[in-house]
Amino acid sequence: MKEAIGIELTIEELQLSDGTIELGPLRADLLPDYVRWQNDPVVMRGQGRVEPETVEGRAEGLKAQLAGVNAHFTVYDLTDGAPRPIGTTSLLIDHPVKAAEFVIALGPEGRGRHLAARITRLALRYGFEVAGLRNIMLHVMAPNTAAIRAYH
Repeated sequence: MKEAIGIELTIEELQLSDGTIELGPLRADLLPDYVRWQNDPVVMRGQGRVEPETVEGRAEGLKAQLAGVNAHFTVYDLTDGAPRPIGTTSLLIDHPVKAAEFVIALGPEGRGRHLAARITRLALRYGFEVAGLRNIMLHVMAPNTAAIRAYH
């Protein structure tokens, strides 16, 4: 997908990093990790879900994400040298109004290390500077106190 603001990079080619965290494209080979993160009790509670996602359902969702017009990223931790996937983040974009909803899901390996604020800054940077958005919103379920702390 080419961005509409004249930048000649696709999401697949773009890498955003702050030296500690990197946002890269979703990858089919990481499907087992995506399923594990989505079915993590903390993520499920934070998203208000009570039923786990099936591998088949997540595979279909991944296929749709890869073919769609939203910005979906795998989050990598760079602190140990080699990039290690720790979660996902997305901007669900309403292109006509240049707005998006921000979504993040971190697996246990990415939580409790003060990384969510860094991930949020990178995703917002992409949204405002690359995708040309004017507004990015976030909804947080009240029981998700760790996320609320990170966003403050």
